[in-house]
Amino acid sequence: MFEPQPMTKVIIAGSKDYMNIAIDVMHKHDVVHIADFVDEDEDFKIGKPNESITKLSERAVSLRSVASYLSIKGKEDIPNKYPEGAIIETIDEKTEQLDVEITQVTNRISETESKIKELKDKKRLLEPLKSFDLPLELYTGYQSLAVFVGTLKGLPTINDIANNYELETAPYGRGNAISLFVPREFEDDVMKRLQEQGYAALPLPKMEGVPKDILVNLEAQLAEFQSEKQKGEEDLADLRQKHIEYILASDEYLSIETQKAEAPLRFATTKNAFIEIGREIGRASC
Repeated sequence: MFEPQPMTKVIIAGSKDYMNIAIDVMHKHDVVHIADFVDEDEDFKIGKPNESITKLSERAVSLRSVASYLSIKGKEDIPNKYPEGAIIETIDEKTEQLDVEITQVTNRISETESKIKELKDKKRLLEPLKSFDLPLELYTGYQSLAVFVGTLKGLPTINDIANNYELETAPYGRGNAISLFVPREFEDDVMKRLQEQGYAALPLPKMEGVPKDILVNLEAQLAEFQSEKQKGEEDLADLRQKHIEYILASDEYLSIETQKAEAPLRFATTKNAFIEIGREIGRASC
């Protein structure tokens, strides 16, 4: 079984010129647990991060944005075929290229989703009218007629108000869709009666043609755009499959380099020297 081993206190001190070398060695061998220096005074100050931290942070933000779009999260059980040298040489150019490719695909998907939403909104407006054969453009533009297009809980009863009217009804939801034309002089009285019966006006889409024919055309367009969206999602999946190893390897590299760049924040420093206080990590025995 594993047994705890004692940890030996370690003090590493040296010229600031060798601080980055010391950090690299400690990180490479992973044998020292660094303790945070917090007791600043006139002689010792908390160190400053390496100047590379800004560039590393920018790289990490860009890479993780790419990873997010490709649904790459955390560690995945894949082989790492990217040595550190290859990552250093290509990370900026490759991440930028990936960002461009992903942006093109996601923009295409976003535009397609917007068109799909627009088509669905038009369908939603036309559904209550699909049983009516009157073209949409004939519901507006009258001076002598008032037109009511909407839904009603039952059937309109306006014979006591006007007997010269045109009415179409069709079952819709828990009531009926209605299309009602009455002389303009009866508009207010008819509206009051309809409201008493639970009338709700339907917005008419700015389109031309018979609703059921328009719906057939919308369905065809919708199928086309949904196919385009699926193609975009497949393109994203291909990019993920192609670049996941690079992204994970680069993320690991940036995490390590960021830790090294931030390490001086845990050191005590003077103008010319650094001091690191920690404990040597013992090896567990079985």
